[in-house]
Amino acid sequence: MKSYPPNTPISEYLDWFAANQSGLAEPATNKQSLLLSTVLLTGLVDGINPCAMAILLFFITFLFSIRKNRWAIAQMGAVYISAVYVVYFLVGLWMLKVSGLAQRHWLVQVGAGLLILFGLTNLLNALFPKFPIRLELPEIGKEGLKTWMYRATLPASLVLGTLMGLESFPCSGGPYVAILGLLGSQTEFWQGLAYLALYNLMFVLPLVIILGLSLNPVMGRKIQAWERSSSRTVRGVTGAIMALLGSGLLLWVL
Repeated sequence: MKSYPPNTPISEYLDWFAANQSGLAEPATNKQSLLLSTVLLTGLVDGINPCAMAILLFFITFLFSIRKNRWAIAQMGAVYISAVYVVYFLVGLWMLKVSGLAQRHWLVQVGAGLLILFGLTNLLNALFPKFPIRLELPEIGKEGLKTWMYRATLPASLVLGTLMGLESFPCSGGPYVAILGLLGSQTEFWQGLAYLALYNLMFVLPLVIILGLSLNPVMGRKIQAWERSSSRTVRGVTGAIMALLGSGLLLWVL
């Protein structure tokens, strides 16, 4: 806040403003709008990953193959997605609390670096299929998921979603760490909690859309065929977006 005597010419303030503009804080509304957009976009990009999408599509196809009706499939799919949401949210909540004990800007920088690394790895996987490093579920994790998937019950769907939420970090942990570090440095705890809930809603949104469309068996088969044929393209596009978002976050906090 600057104050001047009534007869001070406006040019005096304008000269001061020009000399000090770079050090002034940006308006809070612009900052919050940018933060919200970053959280929503990163959550959506994080959710469009081959790991979670492929597992859900395979699960739905299997349920149709054993003659489960659409209502039963919708229930099991909803339980699966809800479990993924809750587990991922709780992991994020724990990390958000931990970020309060760490040097927050340092955590954001590490998260942004991981986001760039994950993005470039996905991009290299798309361009060079034989690239030795891949972000995917561990083999032992896949076997555990199949075991619970084949039980085809609501409790098994809950366990399946819980395991998926825990095991999806090799595919999607980088964006999550980056956003959690950003929330830890830019928000108070309860505000960060609200952003975390929005992030996870965007994270499971692709799964909700896939479940809704796949309740039509013909559409489900088409989506599964598209996922298999386009997985490299999806991986490359989301990888490039991750790398760009990570670069933007790094520039934000430096």
